[in-house]
Amino acid sequence: MSLRTPLLLGLRLLAAADVLVMTLPLLFSFEGSTERLAAYGYPMPGLFLTLAVLAGTLGPALLVAGFKVRYAAFLMLSLFVTPMAVLYSLHSSNSWGELQWLLQLIRMLEPAFLVAALATLILEGGGALAMDERRERMAREEEERRLAEVSGPAEAPPAPAAHAEVV
Repeated sequence: MSLRTPLLLGLRLLAAADVLVMTLPLLFSFEGSTERLAAYGYPMPGLFLTLAVLAGTLGPALLVAGFKVRYAAFLMLSLFVTPMAVLYSLHSSNSWGELQWLLQLIRMLEPAFLVAALATLILEGGGALAMDERRERMAREEEERRLAEVSGPAEAPPAPAAHAEVV
């Protein structure tokens, strides 16, 4: 197993966990989040937030299962990261005092991590441990087996001709 396989698995699990952690507060304060987006002029905040919650719950489940990883990553990138980046940039808290700049940096880098992780999963797929890759590998092996049955057993090369000894 190459190093690529566990790295893609880890990336899938980390991205799924990050998205779930960002989705849970939306589920518990849906109306407040919708009002906050509407107050800042976000178009159709209810629709976008509903799609974001849907993508934020369905996408991680698909990533963890390794099923349709590229589609799940694209779904989360297009429907989840944009509203979340806006919501996190609008949320302000002065409880950090002098370290407010650190909180802003973390809030700015989290969507950037998600964009990089999801873009990598869109380009690379889920890796060898993903359900999609296993299904494709099993289909290839089945096709190779079927082709081997149709063509029959491989013929043995002809035996070298026996030469008569000349005395």
